[in-house]
Amino acid sequence: MNYEVDREDIKKIYELYGFELIEEKPGYLVFAFKVGYFKNAELVNLSNSDMTETMEQLRRLGYNPQETHFVSLQTIRDRLFNGFFQVNYYRERVKKTYSEFAENQKKLLGIQYEYIKGNYLFENTQRHDDLISHILSLLVEQGPSLIVLEAAAGFGKTCTVYEIINQFVSQENNNSVPVMSELSRNRTAKIFRYILLDEIDKNFPNLNSDLVKMEIYNGRIPLIVDGFDELMIRSHAEADADFDEVESMLDTIGDMLKDNAKIILTSRKSALLSGDKFYQWIENRENDFKVSRFILNEPSIRDWIGGEKNSVINRLDGSIEKLLNPVILAFIRSLSIEEFVPICNNADQLIDKYFSRLLERERDRQNLKLETGEQLEIFQGLAYKMAVLGITSDLRENIKRIISTDFLDVLEMSRKRYYSVDRPDSDRLANTLAGHVLLDRNGSFDQVAFINEFVFGILLGNAMCEKDELDIMDIKFIDLACTSYSIRDQQQRELLYKKIQSISLAFSNEENFDVDVRLMNRLTRDYRDMMQNEINLKEFQFDSYKIVSSVFYSSTFSNMNFKKSTFSKTSFIDCKFYNCIFENDINEEREIQFINCSGSDSDSFIDIIDKQHSVITSIDEIIELEFEKIVIEQFWPSGKAGGQPKRHYRTLFYGVDHNLHPLIEQAIQRLRKRDILHREGEIYSLNYGKSYEIKQIRNNN
Repeated sequence: MNYEVDREDIKKIYELYGFELIEEKPGYLVFAFKVGYFKNAELVNLSNSDMTETMEQLRRLGYNPQETHFVSLQTIRDRLFNGFFQVNYYRERVKKTYSEFAENQKKLLGIQYEYIKGNYLFENTQRHDDLISHILSLLVEQGPSLIVLEAAAGFGKTCTVYEIINQFVSQENNNSVPVMSELSRNRTAKIFRYILLDEIDKNFPNLNSDLVKMEIYNGRIPLIVDGFDELMIRSHAEADADFDEVESMLDTIGDMLKDNAKIILTSRKSALLSGDKFYQWIENRENDFKVSRFILNEPSIRDWIGGEKNSVINRLDGSIEKLLNPVILAFIRSLSIEEFVPICNNADQLIDKYFSRLLERERDRQNLKLETGEQLEIFQGLAYKMAVLGITSDLRENIKRIISTDFLDVLEMSRKRYYSVDRPDSDRLANTLAGHVLLDRNGSFDQVAFINEFVFGILLGNAMCEKDELDIMDIKFIDLACTSYSIRDQQQRELLYKKIQSISLAFSNEENFDVDVRLMNRLTRDYRDMMQNEINLKEFQFDSYKIVSSVFYSSTFSNMNFKKSTFSKTSFIDCKFYNCIFENDINEEREIQFINCSGSDSDSFIDIIDKQHSVITSIDEIIELEFEKIVIEQFWPSGKAGGQPKRHYRTLFYGVDHNLHPLIEQAIQRLRKRDILHREGEIYSLNYGKSYEIKQIRNNN
C-alpha cells in the first residue's frame, strides 16, 4: 500500500473533523483534538511498528492518546463519521421518534398504528410493488438523486416518510443518518434556505457545518424535507412570480445535490413541482442529478378496513369512492362491526362520529366542561384564522392567545360548569386547549399545528361554510378544505363550493378546475388556455361547458363520457383512458389531439379517436426534417455552443401550437428509431454519439 499517496488525504480528513496535526514521522501521524479542558490525540500507525514509546510521550504531554492502524481511507472516514456523528445514538433516536409518532396515531384512534401499503405512480407508470423498498433502493444508488413524493392533502405523505426513515435506520450494515425536517408555514418562516440549514444544525449542533455538508454530499446524511409546499404562498396573479419563489427554494436543494447526495421532498400535488417550469429548472442546473417522482394513489379500502367491513359496504351499496381518505379509513378500522354498520352508508355520519369520539375522549382526559359543539366552534375558528394569516403552525403561546381572545365568551361559559374549587381561570383553560388532541407539536421547532391535514381541512371547510363572505386566503388552504370535503355528501360539498366562488376570481384556471373536481365532479364553467398535469379523474362529467385551447399531460381518465362538442383545440398527451366513451355528437372539426395515449385492452376508445380524428399520416421529407429540427433544438437550441443531454417528454412540445403536436410526436418516434433519441421513462436523452446526424438536422434550413 502506498502510504505516501494516502498521507495528504489522511491529513485532509482529520483536519475536516477539527483535528490538528502535531507530529508527522515516516511511520505515523499524530493528530490532536482539544475540547475545553480535555486534550485528545490520535496516532495513525502507517507502518505497523510498535508505538508504545510514542504513546507514552503523548501521555506525558497531557494528552489522552488513542492508536489506530491505517487500513484504508474509507476505514478512517467510517470510524470518524461513526464517532463524531454518534451514529448508533442518532439511529436509536430516529427509532424513538418513529415510536412516538406511532403512539400519537394510536392515541387518536385507540388501536395499534399500522402503515398501510398501497400502489403508487412512478414516472407515470402504475406500480404495485413495495413503495418503501423502492425508495430505500434509490438512497443507496451511486450519484446525486432528488426524490419527489407527492400526494393529496391527508393522503399519507408524512406516514410514508416516517416509515422510510424507520426502515432506513433499521437496515444492517448501514451507517448513514437521515435528517428529517417537517416544514410548516408560521409567522416567521420565510426563507427556506435558512430554515433547512437551521434544521441541519439542530441535529448536529457541535459539528462544523462544512463537515456536515461534506457528509451530505457523500450520501451519508440523506435529507428528508416533509411538506416542501408548506412555504409556498402563491400570489395567484403571476405564474412567473410564483415559480420564482419556488425556484429559489429548489436552488437551495439543487446546490446540495452533488456527488452522492440524496434528498427526499414531500409535497401536495402542485403544478409548481410537475409543470414545465419545474422540468426546465432541472435541465438548466449545471450539476446533473437524477430525479425520481412518486405519486401516492388513493388507498385500497379492503387493505385498510378488512374484508368483513368491505363486504358490508358493498352489500349496503355504500359509496366506496367517497370513503377514499386514509384518516377516515383508519377510523373505520378502529370501529367494531356493530358500530360501523349503522353509519357505513353515510360519510357525514362517519366524519361526525370521528370528531365526536376524539372530542368526548378529550373531555375526559383534560376534564373539560366544553361540549363537543363548543370545542368544534373554537377549533373551526382557529383553523379559519390560521388560513387567513397564511400559516399552518404557530407558537403554542400564540395559539393560546388566539383561543383566549377570540373565544373568551365560550371559555367563560364553560368555567361556570366547574365546581368553584376546581374552576380554572380562562388563561389556564386556553393553555389546556393549546394541548388539545386536535393539535400537535410540529417538527423540532416549538410550533403547534393540527394533528393532520384532514382534520385541518374539515374544520376549515366547516368555518368557511358558516361565513357570510370569505376572506382572501391562499389556494393551499382552499385545496386543504376541498380535499377533506370531497368525501362529504353533495349538499355539504355544494355549500362549500358556493362559498368559494366569492373569491374564485383570484384563482388560476387550473385551481378552479381542481375545485370543480373535488367538490362538484363536473365542469361548472368554461375553461380556456388551461394546462393540467398528472390528474386522475373518475366519472367526471365534461358536460354543459367548454374546454378550449388546453392541454392534459400524463393524466388518467376512468369511466367517463367524452363529447366532441365539449373540446376545441385541446391536446391529450401521454394520457391513459379506461372504460371511456367518445361521442361524436357534432360533425365539425374541433382540432382535438390524442398523442402517445393508451387505454385498457378491452377499451377501443383510442382506436375510435384515431379513426375519427386521424392527423397527418404522410408528410413530405422537408416537413419531417423541420419538425425533427424543432425536437433537436429543444435539447440544443440554435446559436448555443452546447446542449442539454436530457429533457422531459412534455418539454419537447415547448413553443409549438397544439395543432402541430402530433407532428412533433411523429418526429420523436422517427428520431428514436434512428437511435438519435433514447427514452427512459418520461426522460428523453440526446445520443451525442450520433453527432453527425444531429448536426445535419440542426443545419436544415
